[in-house]
Amino acid sequence: MANSCSKEPAPESVSFDSGVVDLNACAAADAAGVDVWSRISRQLRLYYLALRPKESIMMLGVPLLGVLFSLDAFPLAKLVEVFWLFFGAALVAGHVYTLNDLMGLSYDIYDASKRERPLMAGSLRASEVFGFSMGLLLLGLAILLSLSLPVFVIAVLITLVWVAYAAPGIKLKAVPVVTSLVNAVGAGCLPFLLGYVLFAGNEQLGRGLLLSIYFGIIAGAGQMNREIVDLDVDVKTSFRTTAVWLGRRWTFVTSFALFMLSTAFLVALAVGLHTVPMVQALIALAGAPVHAHMFWVCLRSGVTREATVSYVRDYRLLYLVMGLAMVGDLLARLM
Repeated sequence: MANSCSKEPAPESVSFDSGVVDLNACAAADAAGVDVWSRISRQLRLYYLALRPKESIMMLGVPLLGVLFSLDAFPLAKLVEVFWLFFGAALVAGHVYTLNDLMGLSYDIYDASKRERPLMAGSLRASEVFGFSMGLLLLGLAILLSLSLPVFVIAVLITLVWVAYAAPGIKLKAVPVVTSLVNAVGAGCLPFLLGYVLFAGNEQLGRGLLLSIYFGIIAGAGQMNREIVDLDVDVKTSFRTTAVWLGRRWTFVTSFALFMLSTAFLVALAVGLHTVPMVQALIALAGAPVHAHMFWVCLRSGVTREATVSYVRDYRLLYLVMGLAMVGDLLARLM
């Protein structure tokens, strides 16, 4: 009989015809195996949290709309390419967030809302996060390069924009107005084009550029609200963001004006240029009064940090619903 570890209570060792089982040694081996797996699973969870999964997933919504706007029919044969596009884009988005946390470590430590992130909490070392971030980038770019050169080039541009945004020597995130422009390009225009150019021909690029402006305006407006939330920390760390420069109230009003401008722009694309289906414009128009009500409630509260956090959460949900409605309409047209 081969040596084995009994799970039943027993003396410290038990004799068998062919040998002796040391129960203490078996228990120690089991405990060591459990401990190793526990450390591995904990480390994987830390890396997962470092990706900021909610933000990374949200970033994939814009490329999805880019893909759908570029199609005239739903290409079942192209689903594999779509999958790899989103997988590669998710890796690049993870790189953006992990590198942003790494380069912003010296001032993010003053932000209580970010102290639970693995890097800020000291659960991951800076060298670990850097290696992880670079690995995400290289794998993501390799996947996107395998799809097409234009997709790869846009992914590289997204990376460069976000490096310029957070890199200590450049730090565009501390320059008024430029912060919103960077977000407009890096979180709106380029991610939309990343999905759009996968299947679009050269004759469709002009339409794609126009559509990307709509998403760019929304991303730029959203950045202003994040700066209002971070205003106290930015003042403490001498960051001169748009919110620091204009003040809480005027930044809030400007942001809302840009949101409404995005709606007007989409309506113009539908009515004037026939670039998008009218249903898409109607979806945006339907959301405008709801957004206006959210804006008014927050404005009356004095645009406090707490009210702005609630406002951001609510309008993100609104735009998620609007985005799903747009996706549904586009898919219905492709079927």
